[in-house]
Amino acid sequence: MRTQTLSVVVFRLAFTLIALAGLTPQAHAESALLAKVRDGDDVKVVLLGTSLTDNGTWPASLQTWLTSESPGPGTVTVVNRAAGGEASDHGLAVQTPAALLDNPDCVFIEFSMNDAATSKNITLQQSEDNLNAMIDAFVAQNPDVIIVLQTMNNLPPDTSPFSPRVNLNGYYQIYRDVAAARGAILIDHYPNWLDLYTNDLATWQSYMEDAVHPNPLGQDQVLFPELQAVLGPPAAPPSVSDTLIFQDDFDGAGGSPLDGTTPDVTQGSTVWVADAEYEADGSALINTENPSRRAYLTLGNLIDDNRGNADALYTLSATINVPPGTTGIWEAIGFWNNDTPLENFGTGGGELGGQPRGTAWMLRRDNAQIRVFRGVGLGGTLTESTASPNNVAGTLDFKVVLDLTDWNGTDNWGSVTYSAKLSTDSTFTEIAAGELDAANSTFRAVGLGGGTVGAQVSSFELTKLSLAPPELADFSYDGTTGNAEVRIIGAANTRYKLVRADDLDFATPDQDPLPLTGATVGGLDGGGVITDPGGNATVQFNLGTGASAFIRAEEQP
Repeated sequence: MRTQTLSVVVFRLAFTLIALAGLTPQAHAESALLAKVRDGDDVKVVLLGTSLTDNGTWPASLQTWLTSESPGPGTVTVVNRAAGGEASDHGLAVQTPAALLDNPDCVFIEFSMNDAATSKNITLQQSEDNLNAMIDAFVAQNPDVIIVLQTMNNLPPDTSPFSPRVNLNGYYQIYRDVAAARGAILIDHYPNWLDLYTNDLATWQSYMEDAVHPNPLGQDQVLFPELQAVLGPPAAPPSVSDTLIFQDDFDGAGGSPLDGTTPDVTQGSTVWVADAEYEADGSALINTENPSRRAYLTLGNLIDDNRGNADALYTLSATINVPPGTTGIWEAIGFWNNDTPLENFGTGGGELGGQPRGTAWMLRRDNAQIRVFRGVGLGGTLTESTASPNNVAGTLDFKVVLDLTDWNGTDNWGSVTYSAKLSTDSTFTEIAAGELDAANSTFRAVGLGGGTVGAQVSSFELTKLSLAPPELADFSYDGTTGNAEVRIIGAANTRYKLVRADDLDFATPDQDPLPLTGATVGGLDGGGVITDPGGNATVQFNLGTGASAFIRAEEQP
């Protein structure tokens, strides 16, 4: 396939927040292993070691993580050859010959814990000799093999009924020295465990199964984060600059009106305009005489002036608890197209038959169903989703994401994505997404709306997100078939939209872009592709044999 460069206009926004827990490991450059995985090659990793590997949960975590980092089409395979209770003599005589049959691209080795056991009678010199012999065997088979040496956890003075390890760190030092001498990757877990043992013994004990073997929680919180950090951080995401437009935690007093209060963060002098049913602590009272209530913040030109700009990306989010089993209508968040919204999202003959005054709304019913709608004058076109985990009672986090980057004022009015999650979950589930297809869509206010359902709103936030274009790499084009491929390196779990451009300048994209279709990984939606947790996606598409009509390509040297 003839390789050329390509300019592709790429933009979209992230709507998943990933929370990391545990110790903060030291950051390292991308390792050879992670680079090979991210190149999409077939990668086989073999693990040698003791029960700390044989019975550990971290090998499965390694498999999952490396697989997620691969853009395809290659596969990642992790083979665990470790054996509980064994030391480096077994590693050399039994585990290494078996592993050579796997023809690995990468080998993890850890035997210090059992080499240090007095019952094994393995001296420091023997431990070093065995380690070098194992490395020699793999290098002889594959000079490019990647060797990863690990020190593991510390031990308390008394590890009954296990054999004493009187010089454990001395055996660990062998691995540090050999790694430095032979250019192997070293993952030195020992300092982290020792620091935890010294400064937070209770937590250390909660992470240990039997004073020797870390339990799954300990591996997740201490061992695996260090392993990930050493092998390399995720691919650098595009730079993001968030501008907080409105934010409120509703920390006012119950019984006091929300109306007229100032959000924790507000642009200018904008204050809440709210019906009496909304109180300053975010509670929404039941009032059957006023079934359509609203609370809103006016936007002025905060959004209207940014249509079509590359950074016109907005996230509206809220945390809402609608009690189950009550009788009523909705509690919702969204955008209005009116400076002074008259009611929750407009009736004009009923929610299903009238002319909704909202532009993009996400509504949760008291029976735990979620509905969304978009655009104005659509006759109440509603899309309902009852898919798990959203058709459940409890406190939910909502996001309405507005993308106006490709607004052209003629036939494209931007798009909206709706997501939700239980507040106890870590990731959002997309409920629906689509184009804003009403010519008079405007964005004059944001806020809350509801019916006779009593609810509690604990947070509300509108953010403008500036997302720089991701890196594009490895573009290839076959002029005979028209088949092309490009790799995206961007933010993790992010949907990007790819369009053909009429030049090589990101600043002046084609005013009528043609979406690309087809992808080897991720899910396509309207020409978009979702990156994996490593921020990578490989997209295959067909430009046709007349590709020069759409792009200007240059031969790479």
